[in-house]
Formats: sequence, structure tokens, C-alpha cells
Amino acid sequence: MRQAFGGAKGHSFRAFYRSYDGGRPDSGRANGDGILLYLMPRHTEADAMFDKKALMAHEIVHVWQPRMAEEDGEDTLWFTEGSANYYAATLPFEHGLMTAAEYATLINQYGMEYYGNALRNIRNADIPNKMWSAPDAWTIPYDRGALYFADLDARVRSHSGGKTTLLDLFKAFAALRKAGKPYGPKAWRALVEAEAGPEAASAFDAMLAGGTILPAPGAFGPCVQGRALRIGVFDLNYRKKKGTNVIETVLPGSNAEKAGLQVGDVLAGNADLEPAFTDLDRVVAIPIQRNGVNMMIRYVPRHGSVEAMRWEPVNTPECKARSAPNGAQ
Repeated sequence: MRQAFGGAKGHSFRAFYRSYDGGRPDSGRANGDGILLYLMPRHTEADAMFDKKALMAHEIVHVWQPRMAEEDGEDTLWFTEGSANYYAATLPFEHGLMTAAEYATLINQYGMEYYGNALRNIRNADIPNKMWSAPDAWTIPYDRGALYFADLDARVRSHSGGKTTLLDLFKAFAALRKAGKPYGPKAWRALVEAEAGPEAASAFDAMLAGGTILPAPGAFGPCVQGRALRIGVFDLNYRKKKGTNVIETVLPGSNAEKAGLQVGDVLAGNADLEPAFTDLDRVVAIPIQRNGVNMMIRYVPRHGSVEAMRWEPVNTPECKARSAPNGAQ
């Protein structure tokens, strides 16, 4: 990561892990001295290893990535967290630290969280006020940003004939701050237009306005290929009475109604929802109390149909050679 972003080799780097019994998601923090990871228990060792690798990579990007100043009311989480997600996938894969299958899995986690999110088309300026309004609302800037950067990298490479990449833009953007020049969204837009053309600048405007991102061919590199599909939107299918845990409405004809959830049921505990953000067929178990009796209502929390993209590994000899057989240690 340090080499990729052109960072100077500094003093000792520390990684601290803290296990806790709270709910999802895993989380972390980073500064110039190292990273701190909060890790919840996992069901399988394989899941634990994959999640730790992805989270560690995400936090290390934060150590070296450039910063963006806020201006004109535009939130910049899409830049900070989006680039961390993007490079947490692309750089480890390019250097043989994850397999092609792991790479595609991580990309598709971003994609399914984004495309299946009811708030995917929210304006960027409105994100701070909506970020905790739904169980998956917080994922929007992370996943929107990752897909935006994948699209932009493809545009930059195409525009320059392969001579320039997104990393070159990041280094140029970091130089603006170092030189005491403006380094907000306007400066980023100007840099994007200079290096990738007017269409890339328009794509940036559309991203901030909440337009759906369908990355250009070549996004995420030559070793995965995107295809279009339609998916259901993540939705618990019910609404609570304000300030209570009492179910006030259940979406007619929804999976929740078919599973037996009723108006007047009382939520009686926490459900593990995060896996259902990315797994389109994941069943959630909602603990409720009805007439003094505790029970579980199980269903797939989806409804409707929206346009989406999924990426699959490309099995060329070159791509196989770049992929570690079982994940590098």
C-alpha cells in the first residue's frame, strides 16, 4: 500500500486486534502509526480469515490515501471509504494476496450492497442525514465510492491508452494538498476531466447526484468480467411504530407477511441482518413476541427488482498466474 500510494517509509507500524461480542459489522481505525481492528466472532475459520484480510487491507489504505476537503455541503465519505474499499480489493489481488474467486467475492459484496440498497440513488449531500436511517444505509458511501472508482479507473486507462491509472490521479491529488492548493471535490473534478475527459467529469457529477453506477467495461481489471442482472431490494418488509418495537405495518404480499409477521407483533431481540445485505437468498430470523409468546419469523428480506451488475473471474492463463492458489500467507 505504501509503495502504491507513494508514501514515505516511516517508523514501526502496528496492528492491534480487539475481539468483542457486539453485533455486526467488524470495524477498524487507522492513523500514521498503524491500524486498530474490532473483530466479532465468526461461524467458520474461512469466513474469519477472509473478513480479516479485507478489513485489514481497507484500514491500511486509510493510512496512505490522500485526503479530500469538504466544500459546498458535499460529504466526502465516498472518497475516503470508497477508495479504501476499492483498493482493499484491487491491490491485494494484483499482488497475489487473494485468489480470483476471493477477488470476485469481495467485489460482488460491494455490488450487492449497493444495487440492492433502497437508498442507492440518494444525493451525496444528503448522506449524513440518512446514513443511519436503515440497517444498510451506512454502506452507501463505501460501495458507491468503490464502484465509482472502478468505473473511473477504466475510463482513465481507456482515455490515456493505458499510460495513466487511477493511482496516478490519487498521487496528483495528494500533491495539491502538499502544495497548499485547494483539494476538494471541485479540484478532483478538474483533475478527472483533465485525465479522463468530459464524460468522466459528467460521470462524477452523476455520482454526486445519486445516479446508478454501472461501471464501464474493464472496471476492476481484466481478470473479472461484469454482467447485468436484476435483483431484489433489501427490505425488512415492516415498519415499527415510532419510538417503540411494535410492528405498525407489514408490506402487503411481502415475504414477511407470507412468513406470518403481523401488525402488533413486538420485536424481542436483535437479528443478524448484515449477511442478507449481500446474499440475495439469505433468510433472516426476526425474534418477536406475540401475546406473551416468543417466536422466530424467518424470511428473505427482499422485494421488487432493480438493475444490477455481478462480476465473475476470467480464467485466462495470465489471470490464473496472478492468483495465489490458496491465498498468500
